[in-house]
Amino acid sequence: MNLGAGILPSQMIKQLCDDKGLIHNADLDHCLAPASYEMRIGSYRHMHERRELNPGEAIEIPPHSLVLTGTIETVHLPLDILGLLYLRSTYARLGLMPWFQGLVDPGYPGALTVVLHNVTCQPVTISYGERVCHLVFERLLEAAEHPYSGSYVESLGAAPAVKGAAARIIRLERAESD
Repeated sequence: MNLGAGILPSQMIKQLCDDKGLIHNADLDHCLAPASYEMRIGSYRHMHERRELNPGEAIEIPPHSLVLTGTIETVHLPLDILGLLYLRSTYARLGLMPWFQGLVDPGYPGALTVVLHNVTCQPVTISYGERVCHLVFERLLEAAEHPYSGSYVESLGAAPAVKGAAARIIRLERAESD
């Protein structure tokens, strides 16, 4: 198998899952795509409260709102693997904003938080276990010197935003249009 830099195909993702524990709680039979793993939703955060979903349950995302969701799977990236998280196109077609969900740094251990933003005038329903995002794995030219050590290490489910110390806020006014 080629160990050069680049995006990993399914057989390399599977091998890393089997040999190195790349993805815990993985469902390789149903979620392994040709060049990604499709992450499943298992929890959500609403109004500062995190809640696990159970099989048979679903959340309804109201129009023009967003919800933080957490993956069933946890990942344990080696120092030479980077993760890229993308919303599946099915959900963009349903009216969720099709944005890049984030970068998963080498050495990151934990669940992933997926932001689902409904930009339509209709509610969108997401059920427990739905495959919502592609996690694309990319091998680096060489291993990172240090693993991820930020605020979200070992996070479980839908994690809230963590920011540094509060600063004095300077409010900017909107420019008047001519």
